[in-house]
Amino acid sequence: MYHQEEQVAALKREMLNSASKRYLLIDHTKLNRRALHTFASMTDFDQVVVDALTPDSLITDLRERGVSVVRAEAAPN
Repeated sequence: MYHQEEQVAALKREMLNSASKRYLLIDHTKLNRRALHTFASMTDFDQVVVDALTPDSLITDLRERGVSVVRAEAAPN
C-alpha cells in the first residue's frame, strides 16, 4: 500500500496500528501500482475486498501470499 505524500502515508500507518480489525476496499485499477511512500502490505489487512473486474490471476496471487480476499459482485443493471 502506497501514497504519494509522506505525511498521509504516516497517518494511514498510525490508523492501521490503532485498528482492531483492518479492512481494505480496493478496485482493480489500484492493484499493481506504486507510489513514493509505503504504509502497509496487503497482508496487514484482515480482509481485502476487490471489485468484480479484478482479474482471477491477481486474486489467486494475493491468496497465495496469504491475503484473505473477497470479490464484490457487480451491481445489477
